[in-house]
Amino acid sequence: MATRLDVGNVSSDADAGALRKCFERYGHVLDVRVVLGGHAFVTMENRKDAHMAILRLNGATFAERKLTVAEAREQPTNAGGVRLVRTLRERTSVRYEIDHAGAELVLRMYPTDDGKGEATWRIEAALAHGSTNGSSIAAAGATRTAALDALARAWNEGRLPPLDWKAIASVLRAARAL
Repeated sequence: MATRLDVGNVSSDADAGALRKCFERYGHVLDVRVVLGGHAFVTMENRKDAHMAILRLNGATFAERKLTVAEAREQPTNAGGVRLVRTLRERTSVRYEIDHAGAELVLRMYPTDDGKGEATWRIEAALAHGSTNGSSIAAAGATRTAALDALARAWNEGRLPPLDWKAIASVLRAARAL
């Protein structure tokens, strides 16, 4: 079974290919993602290879930095079957991919200017992979929480597939997105 590793103390401009080669010495690597904040996630094909990589690379030097390597904790699923699958930090926005009872919901949050010099937050939401055509909407608010509340109201008023917005907000709070 594939095992995901959390690799800490990685430069945000680290080369994913070089990191892949480093981990491939201990087994087959399925995926490498370098994210902001000094982290990368490396998915190894099986638990045995992942544990060997942890033993050999935790504390090892990569690109002049001492790595911390541990098995990644999976994001918890709440009672409604909602869990954060992936967070992607882009230049001016953050994209959250959320598993909502089998449907993939993609949220993109970013700051905007309301034209009066006041900063606001805009959130765009869509069901991914053609779950339902036209299932996308956007809303804005003075805070990320206010924008999410406005988005939930607009989604429900737009006769889009029902979503558990309280559970989505709970997952986002746990990820420190709200």
